[in-house]
Amino acid sequence: MASNPYKDSVKSQGKDIADALELIQENIDALDAANQGQHNQIYSIIDGEKTSRQVADGQLQTQIDNIIAGTGIIEEREARIAADEVLQDNIDELSSIASQALAAEVTMRAGADSTLQTNIENEATARSTADTTLQGNINTEISNRQTADSGCRQTS
Repeated sequence: MASNPYKDSVKSQGKDIADALELIQENIDALDAANQGQHNQIYSIIDGEKTSRQVADGQLQTQIDNIIAGTGIIEEREARIAADEVLQDNIDELSSIASQALAAEVTMRAGADSTLQTNIENEATARSTADTTLQGNINTEISNRQTADSGCRQTS
């Protein structure tokens, strides 16, 4: 029986793929082996840092305990209380000044509003009087013109 060229090509390609996969796996295994040393080194650094932090935390706690046992914390507390009292006094003083300034401003604005309203009312009265006077003058002028016109018609 004759050999099938397609079948032979597929077998050949299958062997090439299997060889490539085997090579890839070998490379992966080599990288894992090479990286294992780096991983161990990184874990060692992390463990060292963890130990250093635990020691430093212990030292800080000792310092805190010493401060609390000593008078330093009491003096700091008293200084903060005194500073808070000064701050509150300043806040109270500024609040009082602001309240007084606001009350003065309200009084001045109310007076100014009253003056403005009076001025508006006076202006409205003056305009109304002027309008009445103007209308009276117009009416007088109309009457005078009508009278004059009537006089001119009678003489003609």
